[in-house]
Amino acid sequence: MHSLKLLLSALISSWQFFKDTPVAAKIEFALLKDSQDESFEWQEFSLEPEEQTPLQFLLSLFFNPVHNEAVYIADCAELIFEEAYEEKAYDLQKRIQAYLLKRDIGFKSLPYFKFRVSLDENLYISQAFKLLGGQA
Repeated sequence: MHSLKLLLSALISSWQFFKDTPVAAKIEFALLKDSQDESFEWQEFSLEPEEQTPLQFLLSLFFNPVHNEAVYIADCAELIFEEAYEEKAYDLQKRIQAYLLKRDIGFKSLPYFKFRVSLDENLYISQAFKLLGGQA
């Protein structure tokens, strides 16, 4: 009987492990008119595509570089509150900048951006950066 219980617990998955899953860091960016601009709205940063065809979804189960990049960015966001925060902040800045430039978001009328990362009680807000490279 004990063996049967062990076998059933292995075959029927348990979702108990979700109780202790920590909250992920939230990453947001803001587009700015200039490096001193304070009239901006934070927008959620997400690499995930808004829509996928069924074929794209099926292919993403086997090969998904966008998801791999999103996992790395989430890891950087969580580690930004650790000792090596400057390196992780730089990685986040470069990846958010690439995301904005690739999607042609903002850089003509709003040529600066900043980002923030929040995790539990912690909050990190970057300085302003020029979208086309360099610091403000």
